[in-house]
Amino acid sequence: MKSIETETPGKWMEGWSNLYRQQSELSDDELRKIQPSNPVQLLLRFTDIDGLKALEFASGNGDNAFALYEAGCHVTGFDASADSLALMKYKADLLGVDPERFSVSLADMADFPFEANEYDIILTNQCLQYLFDRAIAKFTEIAEKIKPGGWFVYSGNILPHKPTEKPIRFITAEEIQTILSDWEFISFGTDRILICEGDLRGFIHFVARKPE
Repeated sequence: MKSIETETPGKWMEGWSNLYRQQSELSDDELRKIQPSNPVQLLLRFTDIDGLKALEFASGNGDNAFALYEAGCHVTGFDASADSLALMKYKADLLGVDPERFSVSLADMADFPFEANEYDIILTNQCLQYLFDRAIAKFTEIAEKIKPGGWFVYSGNILPHKPTEKPIRFITAEEIQTILSDWEFISFGTDRILICEGDLRGFIHFVARKPE
């Protein structure tokens, strides 16, 4: 199975695929340890999501998707990386997930099909910015299609950020607050993290509930 070609530069995709291949070499005991992102942890702490339908864009190593599954969700995930998909399927077997409640596939987030009011929870973790000039349109589409009373769980980069070969389209705090002006935020924050010497990066994240 081959990865899908996307707008993201090939060397960036290969870097992520290398990471998933490295993780696949961990022991089964290590792979069973699910470590969801902080926004997902906050969602699980403050809400009962048992029985809800969740969609995760660009699922990566699958930890967020598996955490939602373990909380009782019916989860759909996808990624453009074949190595991501292989890792998630292996972990699903290890964890003994019910295929009636958990499915992952190889797909591009630019055109993954989903209907309005189909999902109670949509999760995008460090991915929408890699749609570049289509990032805001996709963000808005997601917000519009989440079920009333449902949840948008988001994280992404903001400035500061080192220059990239293909300029990333950062979604700013002001844009988020404008698009989701009538939503209830249970978490909204920004961070600056020194990745390595000379590489200080900004991050933004939120968990928000759509009006009924």
